[in-house]
Amino acid sequence: MFMSCATTQYQVEKNSIKELAGQKTVFLDVIMAPRKLKVMPLIDAGIYNSIVNKAEPELSRVEKRKLSSMNSELSEMYADSYNAEVVRAVFPAGQTPALKSFSNADEYTTAQLVKLCGDNKAEFIVTTVGQIQCTDVGAFGIRAANRMNMSVCIFDKSGQLIAQGKVNTKERIAGGDDTAVYGLLFDEGATHCSTLLQRLAVSKK
Repeated sequence: MFMSCATTQYQVEKNSIKELAGQKTVFLDVIMAPRKLKVMPLIDAGIYNSIVNKAEPELSRVEKRKLSSMNSELSEMYADSYNAEVVRAVFPAGQTPALKSFSNADEYTTAQLVKLCGDNKAEFIVTTVGQIQCTDVGAFGIRAANRMNMSVCIFDKSGQLIAQGKVNTKERIAGGDDTAVYGLLFDEGATHCSTLLQRLAVSKK
């Protein structure tokens, strides 16, 4: 039995932006944190997680394809909305990513963000981290509720965090090997992340 199927939730946690319009910006490709699966109820969750693990090769192919579309969509939206020159970049591989990898950036992460801005002569840099989270598992692990959680941060060229927010998409109920619904989570994540970016980028006078 599924206790809830929450609607999309937005949260702006920090915003001290002065002006983004017309400013050259580095837009990092979306980084995915490891999927968050349930461990309880023990038997139901165990069965569901086993199905997910067996389907991992196909789910990974869907994820790769959807992320490619998401990266293009978000960077193009930002460029069009703020009349800004956008440079796509990839954050250097390092420790396992988490939703708070950038909002709680350590010295290494901050230094890399500053370097990326400097290398591209940009004023700002935008980071996005996503994570698929299983929030509830049905009887016998046949179906489960999953959502996409996304965290967005905007830094200036000195590495100062000037805006951050997060969005959780509506939960979708499906089997662990349902690639269509898995892909839908990425589509909805891109749509809601675009809205979040626009809410974050409201100029502060």
